[in-house]
Amino acid sequence: MPGWWISGGREVFYSMERVYSVEPNLRHYGCMVDLLGRGGRILEAEGLIRGMRWEADVAIWGALLSGCRSWGDIEAAERVVRVIQGLDPTNHGVHVVLSNMYAEAGRWEDVVSQRKAIKEGSLNKTAGWSAVAGDRNHKTANVFSIYTTRSSRTRMR
Repeated sequence: MPGWWISGGREVFYSMERVYSVEPNLRHYGCMVDLLGRGGRILEAEGLIRGMRWEADVAIWGALLSGCRSWGDIEAAERVVRVIQGLDPTNHGVHVVLSNMYAEAGRWEDVVSQRKAIKEGSLNKTAGWSAVAGDRNHKTANVFSIYTTRSSRTRMR
């Protein structure tokens, strides 16, 4: 990420209150933490969170964890995971992220430790699923009937 994005984002963020008298809300802080994290400014992002006027939520800490993962900052990730676990003890995703970071660093004992914490805490990975629904009332739905009709005629020949 170019440094000018970060400096530009920082300037906009701090000018909100200073120039425009608009107090940044949680979303603004979340964007700034994400920007700093993506740019590798992990400690600055963590300092921004800790200096907020109110307690940061899991989403803001999660944005920082994402930055830690991107830059391989395991030490900061461990701190962030402890905070997230304090806010939401049932959040198993942070253990998975930390476990994957340990694996990338070749810290296999720590991988085993994290996986064990997931199992012992009954924090199983939630199975993912998706579905696609066909809307036959859409204006392009007749395309399917035309295709079906033509393909069946072709087979008959």
